[in-house]
Amino acid sequence: MLVYYYALLSKKEGEVARLNACQSSLGEKQQQFTMNEHKCLEPELSPTTWHGRHATDFQAIREEGIHTAYLEIVGSQFQNV
Repeated sequence: MLVYYYALLSKKEGEVARLNACQSSLGEKQQQFTMNEHKCLEPELSPTTWHGRHATDFQAIREEGIHTAYLEIVGSQFQNV
């Protein structure tokens, strides 16, 4: 009976070690995401590069669609995991 509990304890210790390694890895990935956030809005649009209605629509998609989703991943989704 005691052998069973030692085996269970060993299994749980292994699971805790895996969870700690996963948490560390996720922390690194979150830092990478944070450092690359600016890439969602590149290249910057200016009157000399691209302007007009299509440029405005494109910028809105980038800011409201892509950037907002990116911030959600970096923030709440990483925290929930």
